[in-house]
Amino acid sequence: MPAQVVEVQDNWERFCIHATNWPQQVDWALGKLRDLQKAMNQLELGLLEMESCREGQQLVEQKLLDNAQPNCTDYTETMRNQQIQLFCPFHNIKPFSQDFLCASVQPPWQRAVSHSEVPYYINHEKQTTSWDHPKMTQLFQSMADLSHVHFSAYRTAMKSRRLQKALCLDLLDLSTAQGIFDLHNLTQNARMLEIPEIINCLYTVYTVLKQIHPDLVNVPECLDLCLNWLLNVYDPGRSGKVQVLSMKVGLLSLSKGHLGDKYKYLFYQVADPSDKCNQKQLALLLHSTIQVPHQLGEAAAFGGSNAEPSVRSCFQHGSSGEDIELEQFVDWMHLEPQSMVWLPVLHRVAAAETAIHQAKCNICKDCPMMGFRYRSLKHFNYDVCQNCFFSGRTAKGHSLIYPMVEYCTPTTSGEDVRDFTKVLKNKFRSKKYFAKHPRLGYLPVQAALREEENPEMTEEHRYSQPYHKTPSTASCVKGRMHHTQETTDIEQEQQRQGQECLSSPQVERNRYSNSMRRKSLWEQ
Repeated sequence: MPAQVVEVQDNWERFCIHATNWPQQVDWALGKLRDLQKAMNQLELGLLEMESCREGQQLVEQKLLDNAQPNCTDYTETMRNQQIQLFCPFHNIKPFSQDFLCASVQPPWQRAVSHSEVPYYINHEKQTTSWDHPKMTQLFQSMADLSHVHFSAYRTAMKSRRLQKALCLDLLDLSTAQGIFDLHNLTQNARMLEIPEIINCLYTVYTVLKQIHPDLVNVPECLDLCLNWLLNVYDPGRSGKVQVLSMKVGLLSLSKGHLGDKYKYLFYQVADPSDKCNQKQLALLLHSTIQVPHQLGEAAAFGGSNAEPSVRSCFQHGSSGEDIELEQFVDWMHLEPQSMVWLPVLHRVAAAETAIHQAKCNICKDCPMMGFRYRSLKHFNYDVCQNCFFSGRTAKGHSLIYPMVEYCTPTTSGEDVRDFTKVLKNKFRSKKYFAKHPRLGYLPVQAALREEENPEMTEEHRYSQPYHKTPSTASCVKGRMHHTQETTDIEQEQQRQGQECLSSPQVERNRYSNSMRRKSLWEQ
């Protein structure tokens, strides 16, 4: 008991000492709080001063932009003046006389002109006439060897590529083409151009290309071939008139340039001053573009010449209103809609022409592979060259329903690793899985649109289509070139198979050109 009393007494004394020191500690802490409050007040004042100074100052980026704006304006004006100086000499030359185009053919052929100034060609040896240039006839006859290509998107792209190179339009930049259109004041899309006006515009095009590529461009021959092609596509009845929009779309479609830029140039041909496009304008654009594969005998697999389903698809994906903007149109085009899928494939075909892949084809044993390379995502070390793939050939144990990846340029190590992981994952999937889950490489559009579903749009589009006169029997009796029997068989096969010929290969598009990479529908 005494020991506990002593312990309590000691604790009480210590408590009294702490209680005596407590007010001092409280005063010290209070002083620190006051110092902290004072510092915070000073900091707040400093922040307010800095914010007030910032509001009165100009951002560095904005200042740089403001300083660069006059320079950009001067540069733009300089480039415009140079463009005018470049094009004006050709604009002043008006080759309305078609005599200089007689040099486009060699004996026994002779170039003649009808009463509507439409050119036709006389073969004095066989005593026959033809609407088509002799070299145009040879070009289309040579396309018969593409009948082995089972997939119409690639077949159309390869035909378009041959046509593009024959017309030397693969040398024509998009910006140069647009500058020539502006120079000739081709702004009224509905205006009908007569043959002399078309020749005048094409003369400017090929004279400019002649200056840049003197060894590649023969002005009379290229001009006559391009005129022949435009008439075949947009004036098969040889009325002697082609719509402004049709000519611009045809030339831009086969010009060279980045695919995204081509979409922009095409959109601006029909956009209003606010850079928007309504359904009628989009229908005109798509209808003019679809005529290119139609003239090649490949329209059936792309939905035919009816643009209404494509218009509906574009507005469903891009806009809920009455107009669509450039960004929405480009995004829709990047989905590769069925009616336009041949255009991006054309760019991939051009990019793959010079590609060399250090790999061996598992079917024909060709090594190295030229052009496209197709790598299986189901089997390890399984590669197919473009010839075997286009003809539908497969090796034992492999099927077209298995996924493959397409390369138009040599692969990188990162792409090899990515494909390896995909093959590893697909190893655990059966053939029934891939047959049950097919993947399309394009955006399908409805092949036909019933009027009762949207009568207003149907009626509007029916009367907004560009007028292209169909050829009469009398105008085609003398030498009118028809497609070869092989091309006719292909078209009948397309009509029978429908969309199947487009969707047969399960291929991932790895690269669309050397300057653009993105995920395709196959990977989404």
